[in-house]
Amino acid sequence: MVNDGKLTDTDMLIGMDIISLCDFAITNAGMKTKFSFQVPSTIDIDFEKQL
Repeated sequence: MVNDGKLTDTDMLIGMDIISLCDFAITNAGMKTKFSFQVPSTIDIDFEKQL
């Protein structure tokens, strides 16, 4: 099942059983939190500090 929509004032719990099957990333640029979720996992995501 897939859910696509704008979440406002919502808390979410995603278990490790789901996270371990996918690429999952959370960002907070400009005080705006976004998460990316892709199944199946296809790439290695590595965030490095940009100077």
